[in-house]
Amino acid sequence: MAEAVRLGFQIPGVGREGDRVVLDPRHPEPAFRLRRTTPDRRTRPTPMLSLYLRRGRRLGARRSEEAMNIYVDRYRFAEWAPILALLAMATMDWVWTLRHLSRGIEEANPIMAWTLAVGGATGFSITKLSISVLGCGFLMLHARFRYTRMLLPIPLVAYVGVMAFHVLMGIS
Repeated sequence: MAEAVRLGFQIPGVGREGDRVVLDPRHPEPAFRLRRTTPDRRTRPTPMLSLYLRRGRRLGARRSEEAMNIYVDRYRFAEWAPILALLAMATMDWVWTLRHLSRGIEEANPIMAWTLAVGGATGFSITKLSISVLGCGFLMLHARFRYTRMLLPIPLVAYVGVMAFHVLMGIS
């Protein structure tokens, strides 16, 4: 619109004050507003779960100052890799824990031990895998957030420790 006014086109309800394009207060509804048939999507921020979850076009921010703390539709490999590694280690932890439990070793996590006592191996498995998948999904959605990037190495290192513990328990 500003370009059209700059080039000399007359748009009802739009005028110029020096170099600025301004709305004419005497005109009730400028022409460019009359053409809009849907509400302006830019009046609210992008939702966490986009309508276009897998087909969306948002690969990142359009401006460099908006690059952090945004939701996107598509993620880079560098964002997928740590989340997939975390999910893989959580799955291996689940399998190895069930193996150790079958050998008579007790569950170290008191909450998961309670889940095992109440729901058996099935309840334990559903709880363990559900928490892991939901947690990884949450981290993936927030992959472009500053605190997620800063804190993601903590669970990765913790799971490496858990994997080392499982290996040592399997040897003995």
